[in-house]
Amino acid sequence: MESNIAVLSDKSEHYIFKSIGADMYFVETDEDAISAIKALTIKYSLIFVSDSLTGVLKEDLKRYEELVYPIVMVIPSTEKDSGFALSEIAGRAKESLGIDIFKE
Repeated sequence: MESNIAVLSDKSEHYIFKSIGADMYFVETDEDAISAIKALTIKYSLIFVSDSLTGVLKEDLKRYEELVYPIVMVIPSTEKDSGFALSEIAGRAKESLGIDIFKE
């Protein structure tokens, strides 16, 4: 069975997604990340991208934000975590649910 979920990361820390059937893609350079996101958006409906890649993929992420598919979600990284992933998740949750899920 072919997966409809992909994970794009620069580290193997996101292998947990393999347990839900996601296909894993690892990149080493900025150029690889840019090429990979473009290729993955053609094949997959849901793509998780490591927070550590958001700097180089900023323009691509903004473009896909306005589309219905593919859904591109940024996930936290243990290294080089910019906080972008958590703010993105909180923003989408507030937009969808009408509440701030991280409010203390």
